[in-house]
Amino acid sequence: IRASNNEPLLRVNFESNDAADVAGRTYALISRIREICGVRATVTVQDWGNLK
Repeated sequence: IRASNNEPLLRVNFESNDAADVAGRTYALISRIREICGVRATVTVQDWGNLK
């Protein structure tokens, strides 16, 4: 999530040996963050790693 000056306001990192362990919760958290921010902030996933 970035402010209007493009500085990160929130950064979330996930790490796991098996993507299946965190995939569902990761997608749910990203979705919830997008809901909370609405149009007031841009949510960008920079690296999906092995989740995609």
